[in-house]
Amino acid sequence: MKMGFSPLHYKKAVKDLEDEWTQKYDNYIKTFKERTEKAEREIQFHKENEETQIQSRLRHSKEVFDSVMDTYRKEREEMQNRIMQLERDNDKMRDTSRNLQQDIERRSNKEALNIVSRELESMRQMLREKDKQVDGHKELFEKSITKIDTLTQKRDVASIGKIGEGQFKGLAMNVFRDFEGFQLKEVCSI
Repeated sequence: MKMGFSPLHYKKAVKDLEDEWTQKYDNYIKTFKERTEKAEREIQFHKENEETQIQSRLRHSKEVFDSVMDTYRKEREEMQNRIMQLERDNDKMRDTSRNLQQDIERRSNKEALNIVSRELESMRQMLREKDKQVDGHKELFEKSITKIDTLTQKRDVASIGKIGEGQFKGLAMNVFRDFEGFQLKEVCSI
């Protein structure tokens, strides 16, 4: 069969084509509109979900930060308390050390004074003994001089002097024998 194109047929074909294309266009618009609405809903959902996640993360981060800050504050306070305690302990130890040092110095001074006192008393005792020896030698010397005087009254002065010097030298040597380096010098010779 032969188809011809008549204006009616042409109008119908155009109308059919137009209806078909309109239908397709409306379907495309409807599909795109549905897709757009669906995408907007998903975007909105993701946006809300994202905001919720951000809020949740922020809340969690703030909780962690607050916990860390509380721990830091507590540790700082504990450290300050520990530092103050150590300073008090250090002051106590310094005072104790100072007291011990003073006590040791007092004991040392007391012991030194005791040693010096004992040595001084020992020296005094030695001096008393020496004084007794000197007194004994002096008495012996005076007796010797008296004896010499009686014996030598008849002798000449020079011989009496010589005898006296010899006796004096012997007596002096006995008296001063404890003194290191003691020597008599003869000042006159006859």
